[in-house]
Amino acid sequence: MVATETSTLTVISVPGVAFGNGMVFVGLALGYLLGRAIVAWKFLPLYSSGRMLSAYDYLGQRFGARMQRVASATFLGTRVLAEAVRLFAGMRPLTAMLAATHMAVPHMVLLTTVVGITLFYTLCGGLRAVVWSDAIQFCLYLGGSAICAALLMHGLPAGSFSALQHAGKFALFAHASTPFSSAFTPIAAIGGGTLMTLASHGTDQLMVQRVLPPAA
Repeated sequence: MVATETSTLTVISVPGVAFGNGMVFVGLALGYLLGRAIVAWKFLPLYSSGRMLSAYDYLGQRFGARMQRVASATFLGTRVLAEAVRLFAGMRPLTAMLAATHMAVPHMVLLTTVVGITLFYTLCGGLRAVVWSDAIQFCLYLGGSAICAALLMHGLPAGSFSALQHAGKFALFAHASTPFSSAFTPIAAIGGGTLMTLASHGTDQLMVQRVLPPAA
């Protein structure tokens, strides 16, 4: 699930955060873990029991069908915009790699090709194709991380780990005078990560549908 929810923007941005601030994103992930535990404890039983198939069902029960339709339409609209940004961001490194091999392919051609391939295997293979693509993506993440770690370990000069540790690059949290002056202070990271995960994995249908049992 983590592999499928990680977007291109995350893959591009998190290494930059690690380079500038060290391992603080790992501290933020502790909040993600706590939020997922709360979602599994409180939210999923409501969904899997059949009383609600989505967060929008709850809005319909609580505030009426009109609110349910407005929230659903807002979700679909914002999701289209968000996926467009992620797809475009994915075209940037792909275009750069092709340009390095002297293959100048326009962004629109690459974007259309990726969308077409995704649509094709989804329509042909259904849920089985989606599950297999998610599994392959998970293996790519693990394999790519292992290769990157091996390359970094091989290329680092002697004494680098001591220097990085002395510079505080292995700290899980940023320390500041006030608890919310940075997104990576202990309270902000754990509290904010928990709240964000409750919102995404507890109410965002794109995430909720991935953890619902097939019967639901």
